[in-house]
Amino acid sequence: MVASDTDRAMTREESMAAERVRATGAEFMTVDQLFYRMQGGSPVIIVDVLDQGSYRGEHIKGAINIPVSDIRDQAPRVLPDKEAEIVVYCGSFECGASLMAARTLFELGYLHVYDCKGGLKQWKERGLPLEGAQTRT
Repeated sequence: MVASDTDRAMTREESMAAERVRATGAEFMTVDQLFYRMQGGSPVIIVDVLDQGSYRGEHIKGAINIPVSDIRDQAPRVLPDKEAEIVVYCGSFECGASLMAARTLFELGYLHVYDCKGGLKQWKERGLPLEGAQTRT
């Protein structure tokens, strides 16, 4: 299912995640909102913060990989524009990696950081585009 209307009401899980995300200084973005922005051509950098093995297996189409454990060291080199819109994601609502990455990016001075908390799991459930060795073409 692909939602074209990003103004739908958030689920309880999304609302709870949004509160946690905003406490870090970042903003919350739903999977539907991210897909809508990508379709609209909005310039956004999508960062998969899972480990490299997971990224090689499958990731959101167009995403780059900076594992959460490397964010502090790699972000200044890989993400030089601190005013760019950056969306981080991890595995699911239960995964805390994107929240840690968002907090770190905010501490490093990035101004427009979004956490897509539904992550790879919700992206796949929606049938949205993936890349990687484990994806089907």
